Amino acid sequence: MRTLPPLLRSAAPVSRAGTAQLLVPSVTDFQAPNDWFVYGDLHLILATPTLVLLSLSPPLQTAAPLQKRAAYAFVAFIVAVGVAQSYVWDAYGAGLGLWEFNPAKCTVRDSLPLPLEEVLWLFHHVLKTALYQLKAFELVPAQTAAGEPSAALKGGVSAALAASTAFGVWALAFAADDHVRCLGLVCAFFAPVWLLVWQFGAQFVPRHADRIAWGWCAAQFGAQFFGAQFCTVAPDVPPARAASRPGSRRR
Repeated sequence: MRTLPPLLRSAAPVSRAGTAQLLVPSVTDFQAPNDWFVYGDLHLILATPTLVLLSLSPPLQTAAPLQKRAAYAFVAFIVAVGVAQSYVWDAYGAGLGLWEFNPAKCTVRDSLPLPLEEVLWLFHHVLKTALYQLKAFELVPAQTAAGEPSAALKGGVSAALAASTAFGVWALAFAADDHVRCLGLVCAFFAPVWLLVWQFGAQFVPRHADRIAWGWCAAQFGAQFFGAQFCTVAPDVPPARAASRPGSRRR
């Protein structure tokens, strides 16, 4: 694992004025597959399907006023909680050196532990996921025949999520291998969320499983492809961590 700072590794000197600056890294540290594709371009590409959806078939067109208020509250809550948690997770992982940002393809601010485009991506991706989820609930029918999970299934899933959380905490505290620590970071931050959702909403999961799956998959489409094709990867990052989200980490 590298001992150099994960965000500004081998970058040109930065002024401490706090203004946004584009930094140029050492060519020996980041192997960019191209020089023209940067993180800001990726925002525009991945926003296109969402803008088309909102212009041609926006969600909530036929919803009652109460449904609209509930949907707006849902989106606001998801964005607030999702962005806050993802920011802490992202910054913490970058601070550990588990992923890195190519300053030649991102705008770095002294006042932020993450590039400006990465912070904007948190809002972009969480809002995109919430909107696609609303649309999936309109288009995909509920599985009305699905029953409530059995007590054994509830207990088994809860135990698995609790074990994942414990593993994540252990991996971050004691593991030396970066692959294990990266997996542990995901488990420590997200398994508790799923455990909370499962504890309070397990009875709704089978009924709406198709809607949840379709909405999530639609929101994720394209991100992994662009991340693998166009993002800059530090040469010493293991392959398992190289194909990350577009234009973001390990660039």
